Amino acid sequence: MKSFINKGIHGLLHLMHRPVACSETERAAFLQTASETNLEIKQWLNNSDFELIGLGQNCNASWYIKESGNKRTSYPLDWIFTTPEIILDMLEDDFAAFVQKDLLIPHGMDAGNQRYHETLYGHRNPASRETDRQYLIRCIERWRKRMKAQEPILFLTIVLNESDKRKRWKEGFTKKFKMPTNQKLEDFEILMTKLKSINSNCKFLFVEQKTQEQFDLSVKNKTENAIWLNFSAIDKNTGVQYMHEVDDAVMKTILANLTEWN
Repeated sequence: MKSFINKGIHGLLHLMHRPVACSETERAAFLQTASETNLEIKQWLNNSDFELIGLGQNCNASWYIKESGNKRTSYPLDWIFTTPEIILDMLEDDFAAFVQKDLLIPHGMDAGNQRYHETLYGHRNPASRETDRQYLIRCIERWRKRMKAQEPILFLTIVLNESDKRKRWKEGFTKKFKMPTNQKLEDFEILMTKLKSINSNCKFLFVEQKTQEQFDLSVKNKTENAIWLNFSAIDKNTGVQYMHEVDDAVMKTILANLTEWN
């Protein structure tokens, strides 16, 4: 039921939105750049069968893992607001505070966490629905098993540096965790090191999200373990998906077939 409501809301937003102009020539050029970027990511992965898993920082990562055909199963960091510091804290106590009942804040269709973020759980309400809390507990168990198995994982992070365009993200931070600004690859180094200490077969894909700008898709940083992309979309993003068909197609193309390819 909730999935139906969410799809209805985003469908209505699309109907109300007037997309910016984009010519067929521009569309072809943008998608060609996305295809070249996708190939570069695949070559960097070096043919291993990675599972693509989202680390936030908002719902975009989870949405496009699914929409690009890469989703295998659900994990605890799907569909929530994150920062490197929040994830590190969750790893430190093995997600105990994440599902601790007396820390959960009900908000009707979704919920927050007193420790991490006022609207942490964007699409579930573990504060009011025990079924949602148990779902998250099962996701945590899957995470533990996957990390322990030492099988290859490509972690996807959508990097939010446009805080004024992400009000729920901006306004929900607690006193313990501050909103990060001007995030760069080095701001994620401690988190990457921690995750690799648990599963040494991890790599990291970062997509810095910019919207309503002149189109750009480029590799800003590339190391043995991480790629950082700049993606400037021509139109808006809802916090879950891109509003313009071209931006949406570009993101799907970037991630296309990253989990199974030859």
